Amino acid sequence: MESDSEKEMSSERRSISLVLILFIVSVLIMMFLAAQSLSAAYMYYQQGRIDQVGYYVMYGIIGVALSLYTVAQFRRRGHSRPIKEPDVMTAAECQKCGFKNVRKFAKGDYVMKTAEECPKCKEPMIITSIYQIEDKTKKPEEL
Repeated sequence: MESDSEKEMSSERRSISLVLILFIVSVLIMMFLAAQSLSAAYMYYQQGRIDQVGYYVMYGIIGVALSLYTVAQFRRRGHSRPIKEPDVMTAAECQKCGFKNVRKFAKGDYVMKTAEECPKCKEPMIITSIYQIEDKTKKPEEL
């Protein structure tokens, strides 16, 4: 049986391959239309209709430029660094004895929620704060 992480990775691969296929098809369509515009410009040039030539050359050049720009953006996006999930912590405190417990954030945590049992007095603890740990090694972004 597949684990949850394996299922997520296979669905992520499928979505990436679908995006890649759509990307390739759209670039091919843009290049085809650009080539068609340039061939129409050549045809109008041979017929002596210079007023139409300028428009079709412009459409063809814009189509080729957009195709190349799209490919460049897609390649650059593929080399980006993965986004690191922030370290979020949950602090729970016992209202009776004052015991504090800090643990990793779990889905469904919210402030004033009744949390796990206090290890000292066995009373339920209450979540008092949820916060993100700042990364000390992170360099300030350059403008």
